[in-house]
Amino acid sequence: MEITKFKKKNKDQYELYLDNNQKINVYEDVIIKNNLLVNKYIDEELLNKINKDNNSSSIYSKCIKYISLRIRSEKEIRDYLEKNEYDIELINKTVDRLKNNKLINDNLFTESFINDKTILTNYGPLKIKNELSKHKIDINVINEYLEKVDKSIFDEKIEKIINKYIKNNTKYSNTMLKNKIQTHLTDLGYPKEMYIYKLDETNIHENDAILEKEFQKEYKKLSRKYTDNELKLKLRQKMYQKGFNVSKIDKFIDEFIHL
Repeated sequence: MEITKFKKKNKDQYELYLDNNQKINVYEDVIIKNNLLVNKYIDEELLNKINKDNNSSSIYSKCIKYISLRIRSEKEIRDYLEKNEYDIELINKTVDRLKNNKLINDNLFTESFINDKTILTNYGPLKIKNELSKHKIDINVINEYLEKVDKSIFDEKIEKIINKYIKNNTKYSNTMLKNKIQTHLTDLGYPKEMYIYKLDETNIHENDAILEKEFQKEYKKLSRKYTDNELKLKLRQKMYQKGFNVSKIDKFIDEFIHL
């Protein structure tokens, strides 16, 4: 078979016309690799090699498009190729080619991921570390780049989270609100030693209106079942469980219940 014409199809592909009226789409790098601009004759062996090289270039091209959306970890590339059911040999070959061309680099991915999460989210260091572990990034690499983050960034985030949580949650007692903030910060990936001193120093003014609202709610339920001192005891227990100050609870009970 002889190549009779090359026709550019898109940015990196050409259409090859053969003298037997066959047309094949070939990547530019495959043309160069197989010296098709000079050698215009193709036998079956060369055709098979071209098809194999073409398949490899096609997969590589798909990965380039996938990476162009955002920086990817090696695991993401492997998962992407496995999802498309490519064999492991081809996957390894493609990943090696991407690495050699510096198109995937887990160190660079780790640095970029940490920068994005510290700038764009409220993620704490433990959550960032956990997310990176899902990408199978070496723990030493994760720790190395996390240590480069200015600690004041996390301190400022913690302070903003605490203040916002206090502002947006006005129905809880002082103790319960602090417990909820602690749970929230832990869920975001902040170790206790990073926030506990800030939380302890935060002055949360306990609004008596909250105590009254919760008291009235519990009184309405409990007064149907209990009376006298038993009612007082049950009210005291319920209000204490909700985190209200004991002396305030007793004072409130004495003022609002005359038994």
